[in-house]
Amino acid sequence: MKMTTRTSAIMNNKQQMLLHLVLLGLITYGLWLFQFSFWINVTIFAILMILAILKGTFKQQLLVLLFSILVSSRTHDTTLLELTNNIIYTVDPHIVTVSILSIVSIVKAVKNRKMHMGKLSLPILLISIYALISIIWTPVFIDGLSGFFTILEGYMMYFIISEHKDEELSMKDISIVFTVFGFVLSAQMLTHYINYGFIEALKTKHVFSDFWANPNVAFALYGFIIPMSLYKYRHIKSKYKYLFIVLDLMIIGCMILSQSRGLYFGFIVGIIFALLIYFRSRSKTLLVIGGTIFVSFIATMMILVFFKERFISSYEWMDEFSSGRLALYDIAIHRFTGSLRTFIFGDGILSSRYYIELAGKSSMYYHSFFFYAFATLGIIGIALYSFLFYRIYQVFKPRLRKYAYLSIAILVFLAHQLVDVGFDNRFLGVIFYFIVGLVEYRQLNLEKQLQECK
Repeated sequence: MKMTTRTSAIMNNKQQMLLHLVLLGLITYGLWLFQFSFWINVTIFAILMILAILKGTFKQQLLVLLFSILVSSRTHDTTLLELTNNIIYTVDPHIVTVSILSIVSIVKAVKNRKMHMGKLSLPILLISIYALISIIWTPVFIDGLSGFFTILEGYMMYFIISEHKDEELSMKDISIVFTVFGFVLSAQMLTHYINYGFIEALKTKHVFSDFWANPNVAFALYGFIIPMSLYKYRHIKSKYKYLFIVLDLMIIGCMILSQSRGLYFGFIVGIIFALLIYFRSRSKTLLVIGGTIFVSFIATMMILVFFKERFISSYEWMDEFSSGRLALYDIAIHRFTGSLRTFIFGDGILSSRYYIELAGKSSMYYHSFFFYAFATLGIIGIALYSFLFYRIYQVFKPRLRKYAYLSIAILVFLAHQLVDVGFDNRFLGVIFYFIVGLVEYRQLNLEKQLQECK
């Protein structure tokens, strides 16, 4: 009788979660489609987050936070503050939901008189401090301040997950959440295609210029979504199985329609690593292959830049193929090799915007995380990020096969960021650190349960 009651309760929870997912999906799609004022978007998600905190569970709070990302502004004009035509920060609902949940987590830590420190806490703290200090020598102070808050959002997510490390989070449920999340993002993309004329939209990537404020950042989400969505098929017995298959196929199709070559590159790397993990390759082998891909890319770009006159045809072809990225790498490389000071300390966080505009180009970032980090934070920044990646490696190393889908999500995303904006950029950092924290604390909870059973 007790077993029947428990099973019934689990079923009710599953149905309740699906209902919440459907409602959140409809709300986010509607707010995005009709382009309501950012004040309306922020107010709605602030209320939803407060209700989830007062009446719901941590899982429901995460749902609100995750779906608030999908109402990211479609243009750059929804800012709360703007001084001398310099955008400080776009006020999107995800900023508000992360902030509210961070405040709750701080209150919880103060009440318990204990702040949990994870493997990533120290490198995150050091990067935050150095990035904040670098604002002193950033050419435009407001840009530096904006750059600092850009990376802070992801770090706040790691703190949140650390303070809720004892919460039970089902991997299968999280996988279903990412499926619905991916479906809403894909529905937005298909709507955009239809509005512009499907065939015409296929002919040019410029059709996405007003999809979100930054379409590259939006499409980068697929690097997380697809591997996370596929996790549920490991043990799926749901009556919705065939519906999920249709949704996942649609998500994969829309990833292809994104026309993001950086994303394609990320998935090619992800597939290679997926095969290596499946055939039980050692973690050192994965590290060597990943390092080889990384060094080969960096070396190739630097050779093209330093020997541009000798390889002018290759330089021009690569710049055109990469949609002007090589020209941005050129600026970054000459910045951090220009003097000993910039090599060691960098030009300051988000100084990229100033130097790119100075060169007559249009972009805020150098469109490669490595070149961006080196040019803005110098070799000190590279050392701190290397420390961070080493700690991430420590989190995943003993659990590669157990959390293979999550490992692949991280690898796809990092490979993509080699040729695009940073992995810790705003809401991308939120999902990145959520996945890393999930693996770290889920494993700790399992080990704790095993010890209690002994």
